[in-house]
Amino acid sequence: MNSEIAKALEYITAIEQIIKPYEYEVPEASHCLKDLRAIKELLKNPTWDNIAQAVEKLKTIETRINYYRGYEAAEEALIYINKLKNMARNHGFL
Repeated sequence: MNSEIAKALEYITAIEQIIKPYEYEVPEASHCLKDLRAIKELLKNPTWDNIAQAVEKLKTIETRINYYRGYEAAEEALIYINKLKNMARNHGFL
């Protein structure tokens, strides 16, 4: 599971890097970055409840980013979000 958490953190960092340039231009970007930081904190102690909370935050981020579908940055971020969702699904969180 630790390697899975490490991989999840890599994906989260990738999403942060993708949307960081839009932090001050797009209000949703700053909200997403805040939620991504919260997910990282939750994954420091990967209990069932914390992972479930992280998955809910991930769904919120996905909803926000879906509004920008068609833009390259949004599409790239959604690829990583889908990878995270697949990981969660494989462990029974979705």
